[in-house]
Amino acid sequence: MKSVFVLDDHKLFLTGLKLLLGSISDEIDCKAFDEAGELLKALQDSANSPDLVIMDFYVPGCNVPDLIAQLSGDLPACKILIVSASINPSDESQSLDAGADLFLSKAVDPLVLVDAVSSLLNGKIPANVTPATTLLAKRFELTPRQLEILVLVSKGLSNKEVARLLTISPETTKSHLRDIYRRFDVANRIEAIDFARSHGLS
Repeated sequence: MKSVFVLDDHKLFLTGLKLLLGSISDEIDCKAFDEAGELLKALQDSANSPDLVIMDFYVPGCNVPDLIAQLSGDLPACKILIVSASINPSDESQSLDAGADLFLSKAVDPLVLVDAVSSLLNGKIPANVTPATTLLAKRFELTPRQLEILVLVSKGLSNKEVARLLTISPETTKSHLRDIYRRFDVANRIEAIDFARSHGLS
């Protein structure tokens, strides 16, 4: 019997993920938590460590990179999978640097998630999983700078704020955004954000 702990503050996602895990095998014992404290308490109370922990990158009241580091230190044999709605590439790098084994978008095809979970439960790291940010950038030929701008704009930053953070001019920011609109075939920043989210980057 394989043990999986899942941490996410969205109960609907938790329910769906438990059903998905159940479709993989009858030999998976899944425990779901919507608070980090509950997961940590369960780890203390459990006689056996989980084989896999799946969690969101954003959990209220929890610094997830710190939690990842704690889990990877305390449970070296346990695999850690981040399944997040984040569109920020730095969230993925923070997760992996802290000790996570894999970072996936919540908009990923369910079959990709199933394959990833199956691989991790067998002690393997999927080598053919491409982050959603990379997929979007490749498909629409976005430059790394344009992807940075898209991430910041999606967080509600103005052109001036984006320009200041990236040390570029507001005119350069506008130029990049116009090119993004053209590549996405949209008219404005709201449509561009919605388009990016519909492609798994939110």
